[in-house]
Amino acid sequence: MILVPLALAAELPPCSAPEERTAFLLTMVPGGTIPTTFGHTALLVYDPKTGQESPVYDHGHYDSKDPWFAVDYALQRAEYWGKVRSLSRVRGLYKYWKRDIVAQRLRLTDEELDALVADQLALTTEGNTFRYQWYERNCTTRVRDSLDGVLGGHLQVALAGPTDHTVRDQVLAHASGTPLLPVLSWGTGSLASTPLTAWQAAFLPDALMEGLADVQRPDGQELVSQTCRLVKAGGGFAPRTAPPLGRAFGQVGVGVAAAVGLLGFVPGLGRALVALFGLALVGIAGIDLFGYAVGAGSPWWSNHGQAYANPLALALVLQALGWRRARPFTWLVVGVATLGALLAMVRGFPNHDAHMVALVLPGLWASAAHLERLARRQAA
Repeated sequence: MILVPLALAAELPPCSAPEERTAFLLTMVPGGTIPTTFGHTALLVYDPKTGQESPVYDHGHYDSKDPWFAVDYALQRAEYWGKVRSLSRVRGLYKYWKRDIVAQRLRLTDEELDALVADQLALTTEGNTFRYQWYERNCTTRVRDSLDGVLGGHLQVALAGPTDHTVRDQVLAHASGTPLLPVLSWGTGSLASTPLTAWQAAFLPDALMEGLADVQRPDGQELVSQTCRLVKAGGGFAPRTAPPLGRAFGQVGVGVAAAVGLLGFVPGLGRALVALFGLALVGIAGIDLFGYAVGAGSPWWSNHGQAYANPLALALVLQALGWRRARPFTWLVVGVATLGALLAMVRGFPNHDAHMVALVLPGLWASAAHLERLARRQAA
């Protein structure tokens, strides 16, 4: 299965009010902030008796005033909770935010619908928080798992088939055009490059939307009886493939190498550039390792980026500051990065290291060559 958002395939008709109580899966397109980068999922239970005041169950709420939220979100320990809002309120908010909403009408029995409402009410009870995890527990999986529960596990079985996508390519595609792209590109390890089943891919709102479109109930009827556009505000879904990063990263890498090579003839300036470059590599490695320590990423050994940015890069800083004993460690850093690049080409590592090689290796070699030239000059 290739996951292509339905809203990209054709212009959807506007939604019309059903004459009976009906559940709709709501899929919101991505927004312009980091927490809304991947879109959003909610569940509408429309009741003709209440109309626009029908409840929308939404599990994407957090304390936006918490100064540590961004850190907790990055480390996958942010506290989220669910709320019930009226349909009119949700439509108004997303029109204001200029974010489209696609609605899928779900074919459920009265008993299944009652069970779904009961489960959602329990999940949105005040104080019922959950720790947000990007791939396993978020606003989308809360709805997905609830729906699977009322269907007796049938949804997970129906979505057990493989897709052409991985966590890595899906996350990077959604992060296109945001500051998250280079960070996530660096930090996703080989475990994130394992092909996903449709169930696993449904941690993303548009993947769940597309997955449900292919599901049939045990009686052979399609689970989704209608797909329509609840809000049309000009927003769109993320692309399904990440942009190529090699050229942009390579330009930065060559630029760093050129700066070290050209400005290295100015007394002290070359050392300063090398020290800053080394500190940048140490900082990246530190963020990666800290994330792994608290469980926010793949195990460190699965991330080939550690070959190009690791704590040993501190040797560049120390040698640039005049500590001569750091010299062999500087070349060790260069050797490890070069070996990592060769292995990536020979073995075809699945998390596509070419852009990281292009970013780091030119600067590493230029920095080591500059420090070597200074060391030999001092020894002469």
